Amino acid sequence: MLLIFADLDHLKEINDTYGHMAGDELLRVLGKIFNDVISPYGKAYRVGGDEFICVLLDISAETFNKLLSDCKMLVGTTASIGGVFVNNLEKGFDELLKKSDQSMYKEKELFYQNASR
Repeated sequence: MLLIFADLDHLKEINDTYGHMAGDELLRVLGKIFNDVISPYGKAYRVGGDEFICVLLDISAETFNKLLSDCKMLVGTTASIGGVFVNNLEKGFDELLKKSDQSMYKEKELFYQNASR
């Protein structure tokens, strides 16, 4: 199983520039994109604000990398996406969420470092 945590970059700027209705529509589209791309493997859920969690069953690292690339290309804006493979649930779901969230924030940090160059 793979747990993916995704966060849309620059949502505040989108809301401030185009309005909250545009930001809300972008979040709906993003959720649909995630679900369309990963539907053969799992499901995406919006967990709050601009954050999504995707639960994928029986997926390889190679397939994950392709899905990640497809999602980033289709989103049309940037999203920081991190994930963690789960061999068992011994540590509990909260620990898995924490690790997936940390992986996503590493991606977000790299995004903002590269953007400032």
